[in-house]
Amino acid sequence: MRPAMPQRAGFIAAGQRFWCSDSLPEHDWDFTPAISLFVECGSADEHQRLFDALAEDGFVFMPRDDYGFGLFGWVGDRFGLSWQLSAPA
Repeated sequence: MRPAMPQRAGFIAAGQRFWCSDSLPEHDWDFTPAISLFVECGSADEHQRLFDALAEDGFVFMPRDDYGFGLFGWVGDRFGLSWQLSAPA
């Protein structure tokens, strides 16, 4: 009998290829913020809009602020995905 294989999927978003895979072993965790989607926003207004929408019913890891490298915020959305958002200063 062959061992079970993880399920995999691939997709392209905004010209960037993403690969996803499940994990066969049982874990004490679901999604992890160790992997984030990084979005470079075109303006502070866009940054605010996206940050607020993603933070709704989610979790803020780092609030919107200038941490010395421009406007930045890190949030986990309501589904558990981690997002890092930046915008020009």
